Amino acid sequence: MPEEPPDPYDQIPYRGFPRRHSHPELLAAHATIFGLSPQAVESSRILEIGCGDGANLISIAASLPNAHCSGVDRSVTHIEKGQEVITGAGLANIELQQGDFTELPAPEQPYDYIIAHGVYSWISHEEQQQLLSLIKNQLAPNGVAFVSYNCYPGWNLRTLVRELMLYRTRNVEDPQQKVNIARQILPVLSGAVPSTMQGYAALLVDEQTLVNQTDDYYIAHEHLEEDNEPCHFHEFADRLDQNELQFLCEAELSSMFINRYPAALTALQTQDGDVI
Repeated sequence: MPEEPPDPYDQIPYRGFPRRHSHPELLAAHATIFGLSPQAVESSRILEIGCGDGANLISIAASLPNAHCSGVDRSVTHIEKGQEVITGAGLANIELQQGDFTELPAPEQPYDYIIAHGVYSWISHEEQQQLLSLIKNQLAPNGVAFVSYNCYPGWNLRTLVRELMLYRTRNVEDPQQKVNIARQILPVLSGAVPSTMQGYAALLVDEQTLVNQTDDYYIAHEHLEEDNEPCHFHEFADRLDQNELQFLCEAELSSMFINRYPAALTALQTQDGDVI
């Protein structure tokens, strides 16, 4: 029986850190603003899909000692690192398990808050559907899910750079070598753009600045992963509707207010009050 290829997240682990926008206290506040009656976070049940090394979920568990926190991640390296931190911190209200979220059994009780940061865009279309189906089936009434994803139209520009990197490294197997080669391509390209294409040059320079400021793990998993499928917001909202889920609000709530944008954009606002 052939061996499974190594998990790229084990080869170049993704560094985790607390994500303030995903904290259940903020999710509950947003839900309350929009008319829901969410479960009190202090005694809630919380699931994080793709929890990585647990940095985000561990911080939540530490701040909510009476909540029950569960995390799942496919990377053995991530889960082992998270377990070490949990043991060292003496936390009894959190459990991490290594595995595929698509194989998670139904819980005895539904979850009040489900977090999926950095997962949706980085899995196949079939798995995206399975993720939304899991949220539908395991989220409690009045529960709130936090789902992040790469979004068009902004990602149209970054996709251009990602495809350049993927093509340049198409025959390279070693993840670290792929990252090293990907780092080299932008300075060459940005320096070769003719003066008549300053917009294109500016895009490459901006992306080069980002690449220079980020660690290898970010390039490996943001630019060079096989699956990275952005979508438009309205497409994501439609997919929620197909799974009997409903868009609640943006994690950065102020981004939804039209008056923070140039006045000319108010002409684009619909009159029917539909949030989508």
